Amino acid sequence: MSPAERPHGAATVPDRRPLVDQILQGATSVDLRPAERPPWILPSVADAGEALPCVVLADSTGLVEFEVLQRQLGRLGVPCVHLDTRSIVDVRVTAGVGDGSLLVNGRRIVPVVAWLRHFTGRGVPRLDDPAAAAFRADSWCAMVHEVVASASITVPGGAPGRLEQLADASTVGLRTPRTIVTTDLASAAAGLSSERIVVKALGQHVVEPEPGLLVYALPEIVRRGDLDGSGSPGFPVIAQEYVEHEQELRIYYVHGDIHAFEVVKESPDAPWRNEPTVRVAPAAAPAAVADAVSALAEMWSLTYGAFDILIAGGSPCFLEVNPDGDWRWFEVRAGVSNVTDAVAAMVRALYRSALGGVPALPAVELVDFLLMRGER
Repeated sequence: MSPAERPHGAATVPDRRPLVDQILQGATSVDLRPAERPPWILPSVADAGEALPCVVLADSTGLVEFEVLQRQLGRLGVPCVHLDTRSIVDVRVTAGVGDGSLLVNGRRIVPVVAWLRHFTGRGVPRLDDPAAAAFRADSWCAMVHEVVASASITVPGGAPGRLEQLADASTVGLRTPRTIVTTDLASAAAGLSSERIVVKALGQHVVEPEPGLLVYALPEIVRRGDLDGSGSPGFPVIAQEYVEHEQELRIYYVHGDIHAFEVVKESPDAPWRNEPTVRVAPAAAPAAVADAVSALAEMWSLTYGAFDILIAGGSPCFLEVNPDGDWRWFEVRAGVSNVTDAVAAMVRALYRSALGGVPALPAVELVDFLLMRGER
């Protein structure tokens, strides 16, 4: 799940409305505006002017993944700077050309590994003047992207759009549901053979009308007849055949490692509307799934990705991959921390590899494992 994938706190769910309204006009909202800003973790050095190789994490305010990851990296001795959309406006930063270093709040750093997820201008605090607010937000986004681009290694890599994902999944032997991108749901329904149809957003199913306020457009399972006369929503959406299945898996690909969870829920929007009914448990990824996920990650040059897979009639069916997919919600529900541990080990390995110190995937030593399993 992306930040739009899973609950962050108390949600306000309006009454049920006509189909297009309830799917496409904000089915629920979550307010992250009271969230605290994450701390910076930079070790002290004798010479504050010395350029310090750092991991740079940048995301939207209120998300938990990078806050946990930053603490883990600090305990592992990996210097880390965490930028979020709210606190970014208070950062003093100067970048030059040539040595790749940055002066950030008086400390000179060199980004060597960078991970950007969900950092958009919509989350930057607003100004009274709309034009000034837009210019400030665009300028900070441009700066953060420049910082990320300057790093030796970037995570997670790229993933294609939804339709290309499905086409590529077929090439590695995965079944995919019949899918149509459309602005005309009634016509799209005629092109699908299943009686039940999944309607969901083509891009991110979240918008941020105010910094820190997330509004969701949730996926829905509908019957074909419900789409008759539904008209055009005015923008493209995905209409996809519903696949009857016996198991739903969330698969995390972490730099060659596979971590799987089984997810049991009553409907696609249950994690937002009825979270207590959702059951998440660690699972073993079938060999065919692990092989296909690894092949796709290599094809897309992904170091990290959250894959949604169904097991239907004993065979895997690929739904999508989210290179920014959240993992802490699944871990908390399942009572584990294996993905967090793997992500921290991955970033540490990439950091050390960028400095030329060790191979890209060193074994996690016992002391490292114990350190990583400390604070959650």
